[in-house]
Amino acid sequence: MNPDGRPEKPQYVLTTRLQESLSSIGVKKTGFSTRANLSLTATYEMRNVKSDQPVFQAQSVITVSYDILDSEFATLMAEKEARTRAARELGEEMRVRIAAFFSGGKPQGQ
Repeated sequence: MNPDGRPEKPQYVLTTRLQESLSSIGVKKTGFSTRANLSLTATYEMRNVKSDQPVFQAQSVITVSYDILDSEFATLMAEKEARTRAARELGEEMRVRIAAFFSGGKPQGQ
């Protein structure tokens, strides 16, 4: 989050906990799924290094979909791409929310 790289003496530390869940959607009459949702949940907290007190806490959830294909390998690659996409979107949401907090644009935890 620092454009100049890692600071020598950071003022804040960001701790993040990630959870992932998969769910099948788009079930055919035969009972096989054709699509799946992958959800990533990040619970994160920004703490002041000197006081060790939290200054910002939030949770973000991103859900992306992917196709379940006849080829197991193709399905694994689709799931991997969905996971990468979800992580990228989750990171961007976290960055925006933290930046908004520090600029005074959003209340804590919103």
